[in-house]
Order: sequence, then structure tokens, then C-alpha cells
Amino acid sequence: MKGTTSMGRMGRGKTHITCRRCGRHSYNIRKKFCAACGYGKTPRRRD
Repeated sequence: MKGTTSMGRMGRGKTHITCRRCGRHSYNIRKKFCAACGYGKTPRRRD
């Protein structure tokens, strides 16, 4: 997201939290999967 118009979305809840597997702040709460390592969607790590 960029610019002033997207600042309205900042008041909403968190989209990502810390991932249990890789430790990065990439785990999507709603989709229940990590954008970095694929945890929640695949049993194997994403390269």
C-alpha cells in the first residue's frame, strides 16, 4: 500500500503476525498461512 488514501486501512486489525515455523512477521491471520515459508498451506517449506 502506498500514499495517503491507503492510510485509512491502518486503523483495521493486524493482517500478519509472527509465524510459528520461520519466525517472520508473515503469518496471515485470516488466510491462516505464512506468506514467507508457506506454513499452514503446505507441510514442506517454500523455497
